[in-house]
Amino acid sequence: MENLSSLIANQERLVSENLNNEENLYKLAQLYIKEGSFQKAIKVLEKCSKMPNGNNAKYLMGIIYLLEGGLGYAFKALQTVTDEDGDFCFNKVDKTGLPPQNLIYKSLENFENSEKEMPEKYIAVGFIYHALGDYDKALRNYSKAIALNPDCNLVNYLTGVTYFELKNYPESGLYLQNELKQRPKSPNTTYLLGITYLKLGNSQQASACFNRAIKLKPDYVKAYIGMSSAYRIVGNYKQAEKWTMQPISAKKDTADVYFELGEIYSGIKNYDLAEENYKKSIEKDPKLFEGYIKLAKVLIERDRSNEALKILSDAEKLFPKNIKIMVQKASALENQKKYKEALKLIEDIERVSPNEEEITRIKGKCLILLDNSQNAINALKKGIENNPNDLELRKLYGIAMLKLDKLNPAENEFKNILKIKEDEPFANYYLGTTYFSLGEPEKAIEFYKKSADSIKNNCFSGFVRAYEHIQAKEKDKLPLELKNAGIKPIDTEQDLSAYSAIQLLTSSLCELSNKQEEKISVPTEIVNETTLSVEVTDSLTNFIVNACDGRDGFSYNHSRRVSKIALRLAKYINQASKDLISDDDLKIIELGGLLHDIGMIYVPREIIAKKKPLTNEEFSRIAKHPEYGEIIIKRNGFQKNIIPIVRHHHEKINGNGYPDKLSQNGIPLSVMIVSIADAFEAMVSARPYREGYTIEKAVSTIEKRAGIDFAPGIVNAFIEIIPEASKIIAEVH
Repeated sequence: MENLSSLIANQERLVSENLNNEENLYKLAQLYIKEGSFQKAIKVLEKCSKMPNGNNAKYLMGIIYLLEGGLGYAFKALQTVTDEDGDFCFNKVDKTGLPPQNLIYKSLENFENSEKEMPEKYIAVGFIYHALGDYDKALRNYSKAIALNPDCNLVNYLTGVTYFELKNYPESGLYLQNELKQRPKSPNTTYLLGITYLKLGNSQQASACFNRAIKLKPDYVKAYIGMSSAYRIVGNYKQAEKWTMQPISAKKDTADVYFELGEIYSGIKNYDLAEENYKKSIEKDPKLFEGYIKLAKVLIERDRSNEALKILSDAEKLFPKNIKIMVQKASALENQKKYKEALKLIEDIERVSPNEEEITRIKGKCLILLDNSQNAINALKKGIENNPNDLELRKLYGIAMLKLDKLNPAENEFKNILKIKEDEPFANYYLGTTYFSLGEPEKAIEFYKKSADSIKNNCFSGFVRAYEHIQAKEKDKLPLELKNAGIKPIDTEQDLSAYSAIQLLTSSLCELSNKQEEKISVPTEIVNETTLSVEVTDSLTNFIVNACDGRDGFSYNHSRRVSKIALRLAKYINQASKDLISDDDLKIIELGGLLHDIGMIYVPREIIAKKKPLTNEEFSRIAKHPEYGEIIIKRNGFQKNIIPIVRHHHEKINGNGYPDKLSQNGIPLSVMIVSIADAFEAMVSARPYREGYTIEKAVSTIEKRAGIDFAPGIVNAFIEIIPEASKIIAEVH
C-alpha cells in the first residue's frame, strides 16, 4: 500500500505540471481505482472523457459507477461509448486497469437478483454484461426485460446488437426489425440491419437499409461504407468506389473509408491503389489490425515479401503473438520460396491454433514444392474434411496426387472443383495436364482452352517457343515442351497462361492418334419425368445449394437428389389421383426439395460432421435449421410458397417432429413428399457417423415408420417409385 501511495503521489505531481495531459490523467485514475478511491477516479475520468480518447474514460467510469451502486449512472455512461457515427464500440476501448472482475460480476448479480422486477433494470444489467463481452448473460437479462415488456425502450436494438456480435445474423435481423417497427427513424438500427443483410448474402436489402440510414443521417460515414460493400460484394466496383468517395469529399475520411477503398482496388487487382489506401487506413488509425493484414497480403501478391514482413513486424509490436500475423508471415516466407522456414513457423501456429484454415493451404503448397507430396496429401485431406468447398485446398490436393502419379484420384478431384466452379482456370489447367498424362490429348486440349480463355493478358512466351520448334521441323522437341510444362505447381496467372499456351498449341500440332473419334454419348436423364422443370440459374440459389450440401464431406448433392426423387413421387401421385397436384405445385416441390436444407448454412460444420452422438445442445442447434431456412427464404427473394417445405420438412404425422409439432392433416402434401424423399436419401447415403443403408433396409425402415413419421398413403406411393429413386441415388453425383 505504501508503494501504491508513492506511485499515486508521483502521478499527482505529473498531472499538476500539465493538467491537460490525457495519458497522465488516465494513469492517475487507474491508480485511484487500484487504491479503491472510486470517487477520486470518477472526478479524473470525467475530465478524460472530454479528451480525444474519451471512450476509454467513459467505459472505466461506467464500471466504477456500477461498483458504487449506481446502476442507472453506469448504464448512462456506457451508452456514450460510441464511435463518431453513434454506434457502440466496446471492442475498441482500453480495458486495462479495470477493477477485479469478481467485484464487477458480484455487483451485477446483486442487481440482477434484486426484488425489483423492472424491465429497465434487466436492460441496464444486460447492457453492462454486453459491454464486458459476456453476451450470454446479456441475452439472459434482455429476455427477462422482453418478458416483462416486449416494447420497452432499446431492448430489441440491444438484443439485435448482441446477436450480431455472436454472428447469429438471422436472430439479429429479427430483433432489429422489431426495433424499427417501434422506432422507424433510428439510423443506427437501420444501418446495423443493413450489415446483417450483408452477412446473410442479401445485398439488395442491405443497400435499401444503408440508403435509408443515409437519408436519416446524411453524415453517417459507416452507412456509405456499407453501401460500397454491398456493391463491391456483387462485383460493381465502380458504384462501390463512388459511394466510398462521398465521405472523403465531405472531409470525413476515416480509416475505415480508406480501408474500404483498399478492398475495392484489391478486388479489381489494382494493387497500386490498394496498397496506397491500406497504408492511408493505417496512418489514420495505427491500431487498425485488418489494415496491416490486408496491406501485407497485397505486398505478398506483388512479390514484395520483404516489405510485407516489415509491415507484419510493425503490427506484431501492437498485437503480439497474433495468429493472423503469424499466418501472413508464413505466406510471405512461402512467397520467398523459403519453404522450410515457412513450415517451421506453421508448426508454431499449429501448437497454438491447430484448426487455422489458411495455414493448411500454405503448408500443403510448401510440402508439394519440397517434393513431399504424400505429407501434403495428409495435411490437405484434413483441411478438406473441415471445409469441403475450399477450392484452393482441393486444387493442391489434386496437384499432390498428380505428382505421385495417382492420376484417377487427381482427375476426380479436379472434376469436383469444376462441379462447384466450372470456369476455375487452375482446375481446368490441371485437369488438362491429367488427361495428357492419361494419354487423352483431345480431352486435354478441351480443358486447356477453357483455362486459357478464363484468364486475361495471356503470356505468349509458350506460343513463341512452340512455334520455333515447329518452324524448324523439330517436332521431336515438342514432347519436351510438354514435359517442361507438365506437373508442377503454378505460382502466378502468367505462369498458368504460359503453360496452357504451350500445351494447347503443341498439342494441336502434334500427330494425334489415328483412332476414329468416338462419339461422346450424353447421358440421358434417369426418367424424363425427373428432369428439372425449374431453371435454377439464380447464383444465390446455386451457391446455397452447394454450400448446404457436402459440408460434412459426405452429403454432396443431397438436395439435388431429394429434389429429383420428390418430383418423381409427386408425378406418380398425380397420375394415380388425377389433378391432386397442379403443375405449379410440381415446380414448388422441385424447388422446395432443392432448398429444403437452406438453413443448414447456419449450423456449425463441426456439428454436422460430428462422428459421435450429438449432445442435446448440438441437436437443438440442428433442429433450428428449418427456422433459419424460413428466414433466408423470406429475405432473399425466393418464392414464398416454398416456405412450408423449408420450415416443416422434419414434421411427423404423430406430432413428434419439429419445429412446430404439426400432425396429420396439418402437414401439407408437398411437405410430406419432400420429407419422405429427404429421409430416404439420408438413409442410403453415408454419413460421418455411419455407413449408408442398403435400399432394402431403407425401404423396410420407411415402411415401419408409416403412421408414425409418414402418412401411410405417401409410403405406399413411395414404394412404387423405389426403382427410379434408386437410380437417382446411383446416378446423381
